[in-house]
Amino acid sequence: MDTQSRIVIAFIFIRSGKETLTESEIKLTLSIDLSWFNQHDAEAFVKRSIENNLLEKKEEGYSPTFNIKEIIIPFGFKPTIQPLEEKTTLSEDKQEVSLLKKLIDKISEKTNQDKNIIQQHISGLHKQKNITEEVAAILIAKDNDFDLKEQYDEIENEIFKEGNEE
Repeated sequence: MDTQSRIVIAFIFIRSGKETLTESEIKLTLSIDLSWFNQHDAEAFVKRSIENNLLEKKEEGYSPTFNIKEIIIPFGFKPTIQPLEEKTTLSEDKQEVSLLKKLIDKISEKTNQDKNIIQQHISGLHKQKNITEEVAAILIAKDNDFDLKEQYDEIENEIFKEGNEE
């Protein structure tokens, strides 16, 4: 599965139609054009992408280090977690995996479906029923008769946390 960071990078480069973007163009696209990050997080995302060898410095700006045409971008894609929080090769043990990612992993494992397909299904249900993606994932898991008892506390904390932020 493509990491969300790779999908974000592929999305902005494909959207721009350019092979190289300046750091400012990347930050403005992420923060102003797409409203996916605030300015500080957009800057941190670019820095982390460079550190993780997802972007490389060129004379004119930055380019992806991978073939963006091979990345599957789900329809209606919007990062479900901050790509800044994704596991890196340097600090895997210090990162916490989001509830949504855990649910996607569990659904994928139990149904043998690709995680991108599951994410698309979750996104569609999220928009159709006007619910959070976590709740959509829970509904999909329940439709497939998955036992979520192990996640009850985490689900409750996540749903109440999101409800209190609005």
